[in-house]
Amino acid sequence: MLIKNMVPQVSGKTGFKTLLLIIRIHKFLRKTSCFRLMSEFKIRPAEEEDAKPVEDMVAGWLKWKVERAGAFRKALREKDHLILIAEAEAQIVGVLHMLFYLDVVNGGLNSHILLLHVEEGYQGKGIGRALLDEAVKHAAESAR
Repeated sequence: MLIKNMVPQVSGKTGFKTLLLIIRIHKFLRKTSCFRLMSEFKIRPAEEEDAKPVEDMVAGWLKWKVERAGAFRKALREKDHLILIAEAEAQIVGVLHMLFYLDVVNGGLNSHILLLHVEEGYQGKGIGRALLDEAVKHAAESAR
């Protein structure tokens, strides 16, 4: 995926550089077919019952099966993780996992997107962009 190649290691006092990186990704998505928005989807915070469907989706994407549901549930309970879910047609079609941490080099909060995936049949409909938009909002609020 092209986005993976666009994500360098960044740091910033209050996550500012991470926000700039996400803006770069947004600009990239706007230049692609992802600019067309799909109106029948919603973005929401992940819940415990999402663990198995997300595990299955990621396993299908990566083509190797590892038990991920336990790590998913643990991440939900920790305040430094944000997991967002995209739903369309009553099913999970996308996921974003962001980690917030104290950057000891710059002495402030920073974040990285660890996972951004949209199912193949739903790509190019604005779902990835909507997940990133919600992550940007959350990062901006956390930086205050």
